[in-house]
Amino acid sequence: MLPFLKQDFAKGGVLDGKEVYAFSPSSITVVEGDTVQFTFMNPEDDDHSFVLPDFAVALPPQKVTAATYVAKHAGIFTILCAVQSHLPMMSGQLVVLPAATMAGADTLTTRGSTAR
Repeated sequence: MLPFLKQDFAKGGVLDGKEVYAFSPSSITVVEGDTVQFTFMNPEDDDHSFVLPDFAVALPPQKVTAATYVAKHAGIFTILCAVQSHLPMMSGQLVVLPAATMAGADTLTTRGSTAR
């Protein structure tokens, strides 16, 4: 548990007896065309899922799940858990930058010379 939440989860705290769900990190940035290797850990007793518009992964309780995703299109896409009662907490975003923004990113120019 995060130290700053300890008081909230303590007896009588605002989160006493409640479960709080979240993706961590909740925002992921990649480049169009990237292959992303996800490792999901669900330490809870509840089923969860990781859902994008063109991708879904079931996350069974107390399991580690690996999945591969190819970011085919640039844009900002909502990530969510398909379990309705877990929303809006279990949500986030996948930011896919256009490949063109990364053109030449592997090139370093110093004092008129170019290194790769």
